[in-house]
Amino acid sequence: KDILMERLTGRRICKNCGATYHLVFNPPANSGVCDKCGGELYQRADDNEETVANRLEVNVKQMQPLLEFYEKKGYLRHIDGQQDIEKVFADIRELLGGLQ
Repeated sequence: KDILMERLTGRRICKNCGATYHLVFNPPANSGVCDKCGGELYQRADDNEETVANRLEVNVKQMQPLLEFYEKKGYLRHIDGQQDIEKVFADIRELLGGLQ
């Protein structure tokens, strides 16, 4: 849950050009300033910790029965999303049988 909170609350958007950043994974060169246009970065109202925590709670409650259903059928697969993006992509391709 902590990892999801970090990912979901770290987004910042430029007020001028709409460029998106992430405080941890894709930070701007200068805090609070857009690299592309120099505009001010802001956090969307629905990206705050309270709202995100509520969204996660609702999502987990709604998804749990579906996850359990597919787990019992043997269809659910797990991929470690904390890996490097290239490794995550490779794992997905492997699960899909090497589709191009």
